[in-house]
Formats: sequence, structure tokens, C-alpha cells
Amino acid sequence: MDLATFRARVRNAVKDLDSAAYYWADAEIDAAIARAVGEYNRVAPLVASMTKNGDGATRSFDCSAEADYLYALAVEYPIDQDPPAWLAFRELTRGSIVILGNPPVAGSGNVRIWLAKAHGTAPWTVPAEDERAIEAGAVGYLALAGARYSAGRLNASQGTPGQLLALGEAGSREFAVALDSRRARSVGPAWLARWDL
Repeated sequence: MDLATFRARVRNAVKDLDSAAYYWADAEIDAAIARAVGEYNRVAPLVASMTKNGDGATRSFDCSAEADYLYALAVEYPIDQDPPAWLAFRELTRGSIVILGNPPVAGSGNVRIWLAKAHGTAPWTVPAEDERAIEAGAVGYLALAGARYSAGRLNASQGTPGQLLALGEAGSREFAVALDSRRARSVGPAWLARWDL
């Protein structure tokens, strides 16, 4: 999947198919998709990890340069233990991790920081099984915006704002249900932080 293909899918869902007179510009659809993906990131971010070098003195690690970084999930030290060994930590500012307790000993790549990363639209990283939820969210956002826009304007039919409102509310409900379902089947190991509860 890529953004152009997904945009066409959303455009088809709202039946905005006349390429000579689209109701919504590509940028508006892309913004609705991005908003839906942003909401999805709160529920099911990508889980990634990075290693850092302990030096025996510092308890601070910087992850802010990591692309699409959202927040830290866990700090593992020493790494590759069974079961994993987790350290208590605090994230002072975005990407600034401080370990609570003794600093890790000196070593190369001996501290693993697990982090949440944002799903993107270029490249597309939303799992295929959750694309319908993103579509419903984007449709909901577009239709609600269309209903607000058309309410005070001359329309082909007096029912246009109401029909758009109904479509937007249905899309928003479907999106909310899908996000709740996704939250219930949260990905990641058992230690995954649940900030959304």
C-alpha cells in the first residue's frame, strides 16, 4: 500500500469519483488520512528498539534523533537476558531518558531502549488488517468537514449536509470501535506500556 493508492480507496469510500470536479482536494484527503493514522498511533504504535553504550557514569540517554520517535517504552539492561531485565526510567523531555538507579557499566551497545514510533504514510506502515479502520477514520473526518462546509451553502439537495453528517458520524463510530478493538489486541510484549488506558 502507498498513500496514493490509499487516497483513491478513501475517495472511493466517499464516492468522490469525478476527477474533473473532485469535492475534496488530494491535500484534504491526505490530511484526513494523516489525522486517522495519528489517532491510530496512540493505540498501536510501531515498537522498535535501539542500543546505546553504557559508560559506567551516565544515567542519561538521548533518543530524540530517532525518526518518528513518539516515546520510550522500556529500558533493558543487561540485554538479551531470559527473562529480560528491565530498568526503571523517566523520560524528562521527548527522547531524553534517565535511568533511575545505578548507571549501566561501560560497554558497547549494552543498553537497549524500546520505543514507540509513529506509523507513516510514506512509506506506508499501517498493518493491512488495520487499514479499514484508517479508511473509516479518514471518511469520518472528511464527511464531517464536508457537512460543516455545506451547511450554509447552496447545495444540489437540501439533504446534502445531513447526508454528509450521517456518513461522517458512521465513519467516526466505526473508527472508534476499530480503535477499541485494536487496543484490546495490543501488540508487543507483556511489558509494553499502556498509556492509553
